Amino acid sequence: MSAELSQPRVAHLDADAFYVAIELQRRPELRGQPVVVAGSGPRAVVTTASYEARRYGVGSAMPASRARRLCPQAVFLPPDFGFYRETSRRMMDLVRAHVERVEVVGLDEAYLDLGGLFSPRAAMRRLLAEAGFPATVRTAAPGFSSPGSPAAVRFRARRTPHPTRRLLACWI
Repeated sequence: MSAELSQPRVAHLDADAFYVAIELQRRPELRGQPVVVAGSGPRAVVTTASYEARRYGVGSAMPASRARRLCPQAVFLPPDFGFYRETSRRMMDLVRAHVERVEVVGLDEAYLDLGGLFSPRAAMRRLLAEAGFPATVRTAAPGFSSPGSPAAVRFRARRTPHPTRRLLACWI
């Protein structure tokens, strides 16, 4: 095996607006509209917002009451975390079918070892096409990323010692 193929290559997979993407799969009639997934209580926060809602300034972790003022025409949906967990499990099973070493760090995020793949970019394109919803994959070869690149910044933010981050910590 060539040195290039054996070199660990870390990729960060992050599903874009994950909860909204799942809701749009369930409710395709909402596509193109501002959609916000948020609780309804007095202290509720936005878990995620569609890109159409983001244009009005709505963002994750924002108080839902403020989001309603910024974008009153948005469709507000209550979170369905059980369904999101099940969808995440299926998504990560799909990822594991394509990539041998996967470290899941959230419902919509994982680090992948692309080191043994002959064509990592092609493999990620196939994976994203099969997944069926939008996601971002950023790669970084340890020691070869420029400090200011988005991939380096994303991976550097995860370098804290933590038991669930063993896979990443051993590469960077």
